[in-house]
Amino acid sequence: MRLAGRISAGVALLLLASGGSIGALAAAIARSEGIASIDARLDDAVSAVAVADDPVSALLERADRSAGPSLAWLYFDDAEPIALVEAASPLPGSTDFEVAEVDAASRSSVDAGDGLRIRSVSLGDGEWLVVAESRTQEDVQFVRAVRASVAAALAVALVAAALARVLVRRTLEPVRRATGSASRIASGELDAPLPEGGAAEIGELAGALSRMVEALRSASDAHRDSERRMREFLGDASHELRTPLTVIAGYVDLLAGERPVDESQRARALSRLRTEASRMDGIIRDLLMLAEMDAVQVSLDDVVDLGELTAEHAGDLLDQQPDRPVTLACSAVTVLGSRPHLARMLANLVSNIQRHTDVTAAVTVTVVRELGDAVLTIDDAGPGLPVAMYERAATGFERFDRSRSSGAGGFGLGLGMVAAVVRLHGGSLTLSRGPLGGLRSVVRIPVGGGASEPLRSPLP
Repeated sequence: MRLAGRISAGVALLLLASGGSIGALAAAIARSEGIASIDARLDDAVSAVAVADDPVSALLERADRSAGPSLAWLYFDDAEPIALVEAASPLPGSTDFEVAEVDAASRSSVDAGDGLRIRSVSLGDGEWLVVAESRTQEDVQFVRAVRASVAAALAVALVAAALARVLVRRTLEPVRRATGSASRIASGELDAPLPEGGAAEIGELAGALSRMVEALRSASDAHRDSERRMREFLGDASHELRTPLTVIAGYVDLLAGERPVDESQRARALSRLRTEASRMDGIIRDLLMLAEMDAVQVSLDDVVDLGELTAEHAGDLLDQQPDRPVTLACSAVTVLGSRPHLARMLANLVSNIQRHTDVTAAVTVTVVRELGDAVLTIDDAGPGLPVAMYERAATGFERFDRSRSSGAGGFGLGLGMVAAVVRLHGGSLTLSRGPLGGLRSVVRIPVGGGASEPLRSPLP
């Protein structure tokens, strides 16, 4: 049975039970009052004749004056009773009273015979004067009243059940619509309209359903975004790995070929093999670190002097490319974080400069403290990024060089790693055109430490 039917049936049963009970109680009270009136008349008759010298004569005189009672007998404990007063129309009933009943009636009225209420006066020597009134009318009225009250309660209950069904169905209409919307949402229609209006509880249900749908929509959008980022990430990773593998395969074929290779060619081939193997090792470390940040919680308890760490990696740039003008202005700024991740971030920033700018392009590196942040700024005089890419660059999740040239590769994994490490430390990454004409990378990291929970990396 549906909820509307259950509520309607419950209302009908409640009204039937309460109405019938009230009617029966009222009928019982009326019957009790009627019997009390009978008892009062019997007590009055007994009181009147009990003080008389001749109770029988006194009783007959009362009967002649129509003062009652309706019935009277002269009762003997060892003989048939003698009728003294009889009603105008014979009443159903038996006068075969028990002695115990007659004796009890001398103290108060009792039920005896069939539908009679009796009262008695002892005359001595086993003789009793018994007066009686019929209670049949009260009994009949009681039964009629109970039946009438039950019938009325049943009629009221049926009408109330019909009205309750209509009201409940109207009240639960938003729930029905909500159920329909939930079914459509469950089948994949996340844009299905949600119910509005109704009682406060219905409004709360609609609000909860609305929040659930928003959560589902967010989860669906996040899933689609994760799939998109996964495809782009796999494309970036495959491209980054394919380039050094292609170079390695080419030089291996050269060294293993049948054509003779002079010493200078062999030396160049071995140098390139070492360079590309080192490049692949760096790519694999980036992939492993991205996977680690996505899968486990990284400890951010290291005390790191960001200025000193930055100066070390800038020094590596000077050692590897001595013709490049590099200006350093790194103040000592201490942050709480993961030293290996911060070192890898700086290595990627330096690697991007080495790979995407000319060896003579100037570079300026500064580390300062601004309010509660350590601010790392790197400017280069390279080609920079297309103007339309700077707003999208801050995510670090896209390959900005869509050409994916075999010589330079792309920025996807490099800046993806940088963005992931910065987010892990609760900071921000901003890319823009710098004063030297190339790319300006600004990293802000709170000096008090990074995020308490591992943030989502570019790895889906």
